[in-house]
Amino acid sequence: ERLRDSCLRRVLADMDDDMLGNKPGRGTWARTFRDWRTVILVGSFVAVLVFFLFHLVSDGDFSFLMTLSNLLRVSALALLLVKAFGDHSGVTEISLKSMQCYCAVSTLRLSSILFYEGYLPFDSSGDWFYQSMEVFSLILAGALVFTMTMSNKRHGYNPRNDVFGKDFSIGPLTLPSNLGALWLIVPSIVVAMLFHPTLNNNFVTDAAWSAALYLEAVAILPQDRMFRRGSRLHELTSLSVFMIGMSGLFSLVFWLFSFSELNASYSSHFGHSYPGYVVVGCQFLNLVIMFDFIRRYVQAATAGRPPILPS
Repeated sequence: ERLRDSCLRRVLADMDDDMLGNKPGRGTWARTFRDWRTVILVGSFVAVLVFFLFHLVSDGDFSFLMTLSNLLRVSALALLLVKAFGDHSGVTEISLKSMQCYCAVSTLRLSSILFYEGYLPFDSSGDWFYQSMEVFSLILAGALVFTMTMSNKRHGYNPRNDVFGKDFSIGPLTLPSNLGALWLIVPSIVVAMLFHPTLNNNFVTDAAWSAALYLEAVAILPQDRMFRRGSRLHELTSLSVFMIGMSGLFSLVFWLFSFSELNASYSSHFGHSYPGYVVVGCQFLNLVIMFDFIRRYVQAATAGRPPILPS
């Protein structure tokens, strides 16, 4: 009987520790799974989707990383749109300026890859799937911009938190706060006009593709500014931003091993000889921008905290 009472007390003590989070017992693991359930389900779905796409629409070529990067960005935008319609907080924690930048990214890239093949993946995903994903990306980003501009005040977009570009100026030149995305879009186009590959042998589409890549590297800056101002990113928003970060990471890996193909060694034009280095530099810049968020997200996951940042 004493042994039975001792075992009972031990079990009750373990249950108390689990409930208080004092040790990673079954209660803690159950709570962690409950907090991260959506992340686990979405991550599992995307992983299975990537597995099937790799075998169905890819020849196993290294360039599939381009398609994977694109797929992650499209998935992130889809999650944000789901949140906009299905969450009580609506779009209050999403940056309109970042979404405007992603609209510009897809528009610029499509103007190149729909008419020329110079920047398509080498595997069979470049036959139609890669272009289709970019079309979906434009539709999703456009739908988010429309939803945010037309949403009601209670669960709608709050421009007071989306302050990127508010204090920017070049001499006497200033822009209204709602046009802050132009501070990223215009410089990306200017740099692309100076530094761009020549795989299409067409100035407009070569520069458009380059501008899309440069702009994509910094498009998350307005969202990052909202995050650093203390705006809480809830489950789906945090997961979406993390997926965008992973998209940039796969893009960096691809271009680290492929950037030399963008450099035209035969050309005497400075902007044609070194665009590969500019591309890799932009990918590293994107990683620097995303590093703090990714670090906090991974820390929350490993510590068993809910996927709400800052936590």
